[in-house]
Amino acid sequence: MRVRRSLSHVVLTLAIVSLPSLAAAQYVTGTFDWRIAFSNEASPGMRLEAYLERMRTYHRRRDLNVDDVISNADLEQYLSQAAASSRASAIGELLRYDLDGDGVVTRAEVVQRETQRVRFETRENPALATRGIPSLAKDELWIPQRIDDRADFRMRADLNKDGRIDWPEMLAFAKPYPQYPIYRQDEPIYRMIMSFDEDGDGAVTIEEFEQAAKRVFHFMDVNKDGTLSKNEIDAFRPNISTVLQHKAATAEAEKRMHERQAKTKQSCAMPQLSAAATVLLLEARADALSTATIGAQWIATEAGSIDIEPGTSPLYVVISSHNPVIWQLSGAVDRIERLVLAGESTGPNQKLPEEIPLIGATGVPA
Repeated sequence: MRVRRSLSHVVLTLAIVSLPSLAAAQYVTGTFDWRIAFSNEASPGMRLEAYLERMRTYHRRRDLNVDDVISNADLEQYLSQAAASSRASAIGELLRYDLDGDGVVTRAEVVQRETQRVRFETRENPALATRGIPSLAKDELWIPQRIDDRADFRMRADLNKDGRIDWPEMLAFAKPYPQYPIYRQDEPIYRMIMSFDEDGDGAVTIEEFEQAAKRVFHFMDVNKDGTLSKNEIDAFRPNISTVLQHKAATAEAEKRMHERQAKTKQSCAMPQLSAAATVLLLEARADALSTATIGAQWIATEAGSIDIEPGTSPLYVVISSHNPVIWQLSGAVDRIERLVLAGESTGPNQKLPEEIPLIGATGVPA
């Protein structure tokens, strides 16, 4: 049986105080904590009115529809703007390849730019560019293949496959583009502000937010002299670190538990093999991109080919992969008694034991 790397490709490409409404108002997304926002606006020597004015400004900065309240309308507008920024990023990335400035990206332009990038990367950092196989940097067959892979990756926006990406195709490609956290980093802040809705009308006025800020100020002002000192502010912030450390420790403990459960489940899940079967355990990396999709369109998925040579004994084939990959089996596939696929990746830079790994195969019956 031979394992070879396929040259085919394309893309697929987160109650420190007993204050009325504050303890119930905590909103956490990832590692965000409302106390971070309130303490970050405080500075040594600050008196109450200066602190309240800073918190009023904090409220006004997020009042996108300028109606003097923070509500779901502001959050929805923020998310719409975040989506627009995400689309603009996708289109902007495509236009980086429009070398002649005519508003259309051709495959020739993509190849021209990727040729420069691949050769530069290979020269400057061959180990990284070749995924730990520096000898490939001198392989004149590998470099064109790498350029071709990169070009196919960028040309995924060529929806009609005519070798050109025009404006309608850019818009259509960018519309479902994933929104990365950088474009939605203020979402938990909006939800935190809305959690201080004292009267439950669905909108937080400056006055409501100011009352919450006033209670926080008086709590931080331990000696009750009306002025915040560095020690008082610092004494408030360690509680945040303690909370975040506890959350991180809890998350790590849960992760280890899930990993143990997954290993136990995997150890019991292997199908039985027949007495005549030969077990083949394969672990390989494929460095081309697949023409099919696993998971989502923006997840880069590799492809590799496995040829089964003729023979008489049945095969029990186990294939392990670190990255999202589709294995293409061919040859004497009728010899395969059982095909077991094992993978680690469940998404971009993600390995969640409770989710299905991104690995697949073609050429064998389901």
